Amino acid sequence: MRSILILIGSGPRTPQAEQALTLAVRLRQAGHQLRIALIQDASLMALARPGCSVPPAVSLYVVDEDLRLRGCRKEDVVPGVRIVDRSELVDLMMEQSDAVMGAF
Repeated sequence: MRSILILIGSGPRTPQAEQALTLAVRLRQAGHQLRIALIQDASLMALARPGCSVPPAVSLYVVDEDLRLRGCRKEDVVPGVRIVDRSELVDLMMEQSDAVMGAF
């Protein structure tokens, strides 16, 4: 199966973010290797707050700069979420994924 990266830019509990997470569940159930990168307002989904569910067996990334721009610290991020910089995000998109989907 394919390695797919989904970029989510919408904040927690928005219809766009919920649709992206639903898509992620379906792609995972279809057997695809799945990664989700939380960018912009979606970076808030990486914090230890209730109400945001990420599918199991999905690698989750958040962009450090987006966290900092929203006044968040690395210590606030849920364990297991990998904090990356913009160049690492580009590597995820260009070199480590067969397909990239955006949900903004």
